[in-house]
Amino acid sequence: MKPNSSSFRVAALTVAVLGTSVSSYAQSCPTTSASSNNTVALANEYEVLRNGKTIGQHSVRFESDQGMMTVTAETHMQVKILFVTAYRYHYKSQEFWCGNQLQAVRTQVNDGGDANAVSALRKQDGYVITQNGNQYFVPGMIPPTNHWNIDLITTDRLFNTITGKLNAVKITDMSPSQGAIPLGRYSIRGELNIDTTYDSAGNWTGMTFDHDDGSKIEFRCVSCNSTPDHPT
Repeated sequence: MKPNSSSFRVAALTVAVLGTSVSSYAQSCPTTSASSNNTVALANEYEVLRNGKTIGQHSVRFESDQGMMTVTAETHMQVKILFVTAYRYHYKSQEFWCGNQLQAVRTQVNDGGDANAVSALRKQDGYVITQNGNQYFVPGMIPPTNHWNIDLITTDRLFNTITGKLNAVKITDMSPSQGAIPLGRYSIRGELNIDTTYDSAGNWTGMTFDHDDGSKIEFRCVSCNSTPDHPT
């Protein structure tokens, strides 16, 4: 663990990533009579498990105001060995949406003391990606890897909000043909390997994947019925 150096690095990276204000994103999102006075705040909550043992929490918060929807995904994890915290992880990502158009993403990660910052900003027909100060341009849409948005199952590439890279994937519908509880189960394979699930209303209910250390990580729904439609 390197708490002191990491704290300074996170602070510096945050300044770079968050240099554009929320109001700047919102300027490109015209308000309507239905949305101008409509402020909504909702949240979905999940527990995070490692090999079946709870090690943290994940939340997805939705705030809609003046036509702009801000989605904040945040993960806190810690692993203890003999009552001593051996590992900490904190992830925070914000998405800014105008209708079904992603305007920007900004993410900060502290992975066991290693800090990383990623952002994507819409520019005409694509996005400018910034990862720890390095920039490149990506044409077209870039669905982020925050799984709350069921639209991601229709793509063959995902914007990795941790690494800042585009990941080529093949997504297969593995949903059971019958069942008492309607559930959509999708296999994401390629440069990412994740199984993700949704209920019949399109709420994200969780995911599982194998960590680099060989353990199985699961995000499991605690309360996840609050996913809103995109504002219009």
